[in-house]
Amino acid sequence: MTYITSTASDNGQASITIYFEQGTDPDLAAVNVQNLVSQSSALLPQEVIQTGVTVRKSQNSTLLMLFLYSDNPEYNGRFIQNYANINVIPQIQRISGVGEATVYGAQTYSMRIWLKPDVMASYGIDPTEITAALTDQNIDAAPGELGDNSNQTFQYTLKYAGRLDSPEEFSNIIIRSQNGQILRLRDIAEVELRSLNYSVLSRLGNNEAVVVSIS
Repeated sequence: MTYITSTASDNGQASITIYFEQGTDPDLAAVNVQNLVSQSSALLPQEVIQTGVTVRKSQNSTLLMLFLYSDNPEYNGRFIQNYANINVIPQIQRISGVGEATVYGAQTYSMRIWLKPDVMASYGIDPTEITAALTDQNIDAAPGELGDNSNQTFQYTLKYAGRLDSPEEFSNIIIRSQNGQILRLRDIAEVELRSLNYSVLSRLGNNEAVVVSIS
């Protein structure tokens, strides 16, 4: 290793770049970095561990940039981004010599929850209470079985829908319940299926597009 640089932004993302001497085996270097990152995971905040730490190898120069767009106005930037993530990016990353393929543009689909601070203040609710409700009511788990170790003739496996899919399902999440009164997420927020973030907007002519940067 020669030196390390790091950058952090106010949106909660950080990047640490480790440079190696010319001729270093990039596969071995990536393994060594990954091992050290694993040893340091216990020191990271729980929120960082939940979001995830990714280790990737690449040169520090861009090899190629691609624009993806559609002449059909029904396919907006989010649709193209989602298509690229499923059908294009994995194929590019399998090419020998490609270290990283980064997509800039409309970003992929995400369930956006736009909180209403004035309404939350009237109920005395803070974002951590909403996060706890989302974690508790939007999970994948095995509920269990009925009739196990009993005199019942049949044994039944319990099933449930699993993770929520639509804005309507997220809107029905219960934040508080008291004395027969139920406060749901839709009462204190607007929920919609939109982009993961809005920091980048790319166009090619008059068409929404996404940019793929290959290193």
